[in-house]
Amino acid sequence: MLAKKYPFLLGLDRVLELVTGFRGEAARRVLAGDEDLVGLGFRRAVAAVEGWLDYPFADTVEGEVASFYLGLAIAYRAGPAAVSRVVAGEYLRASRLLAGEPGEVASGILGGLGFPVERGGLSVPWVVDRRGVVMLPLGWRMGVDVFLRLSAADESSPELRLANQMLLSGSVYLSDARLRALASAASRLAIESRVSEAASLESEAVERYARHLAALAEGGLPFIPEALPQCIKNVFAKAVGGERLGWLELYLALVFLARIRAGPDAVEELLTPSLGERVARLLARVYSQAPPADHQLPPCEVLAASGVCRCRGSLLSEYRRSVRSLLGLPDRGAGRR
Repeated sequence: MLAKKYPFLLGLDRVLELVTGFRGEAARRVLAGDEDLVGLGFRRAVAAVEGWLDYPFADTVEGEVASFYLGLAIAYRAGPAAVSRVVAGEYLRASRLLAGEPGEVASGILGGLGFPVERGGLSVPWVVDRRGVVMLPLGWRMGVDVFLRLSAADESSPELRLANQMLLSGSVYLSDARLRALASAASRLAIESRVSEAASLESEAVERYARHLAALAEGGLPFIPEALPQCIKNVFAKAVGGERLGWLELYLALVFLARIRAGPDAVEELLTPSLGERVARLLARVYSQAPPADHQLPPCEVLAASGVCRCRGSLLSEYRRSVRSLLGLPDRGAGRR
């Protein structure tokens, strides 16, 4: 089924019927409430953000189309940066798959997205070599009005300029390669249009994963207390318990939170019991996004010598590996610090 490779071919109502067996608001709640499918959608969205979208992503047609829409739903809740990167990643995935497809598949995708194509059966002189004139087969044709609707997707692309096409009797004649380029452009339009449909998928799981995706899309890491290295957990436990932190402990806490871009709310919530609301809020403003360039995490040797904690290697690398493991993500090179 073509939709397994190209899930944007199916509208959300059709997907709901395929996955849940019925349509409407109740079906949306069922799909968005399925923890396993939402988790798969999150991993697909992360794959798009980090540029490692593999195929197949799921074992079944149902898994592919559900993960596609849930990934878009999570991105929608995560914000514009996440939407932009997920759409770009899904488009890249579709383009890579299309590059190896025959013209018949590209024609099927275009027709399924409302851009009908017919067999053309025309050949034109293309190049002259020692064998003589080499002809270029233009085996497909599309109405000029249909082509112009597609060309609005990217008027700067040579493949989408009407002036670069073979026109005859109100039709644009196309080679297989040009047809694949047009199918790729149509795919991007379709993926972008599916975001608004996916926005109707709401649940606590979608919101939770959206917070994680927002951090990843902005180049940070989700703040997941369970994934914290023991050294950091110990320091945070003292702060939350209201104990006064030493200067190195406070510096460690602030720079770590800034490096993972935990956000001002997390910084303020963790440090208020120890420092008071006013001081914690001021520090949150400075360290909530990124620390000053010359502020680096203290090495484990310094932390051990100062009696703060004992650790090995990089605390950020340890945290990143733990986060990705807890979220079911592969430990890829993307996002390394």
